Amino acid sequence: MKFASYTEDTIWSVEETQEEARTEGLATMDDLEVADDLRATLKVAPIADALVQALAEVEDTGEEVLFDLIDGTLEMVEEIDDEDEGEEEDADGSEEAA
Repeated sequence: MKFASYTEDTIWSVEETQEEARTEGLATMDDLEVADDLRATLKVAPIADALVQALAEVEDTGEEVLFDLIDGTLEMVEEIDDEDEGEEEDADGSEEAA
């Protein structure tokens, strides 16, 4: 299992050990001149293999992967579809205009 250093909305590093993840995450933050208050929120947790793979797939595209800490492990979360905003679903699952 790998470990990631992360803040609320950014994964800074994925490494083999907790210490490596923290060290590399802080180094990346230094390189990007991240403010001290954000640096203070850096945490380290195990990261799910599916999230590691998703991050690798979008690394050069600029796309985002949503993640959350679930049961002590960083996991990928599904993006909520906002296209149907303003519509409601009936009990049978059909959509009805609001």
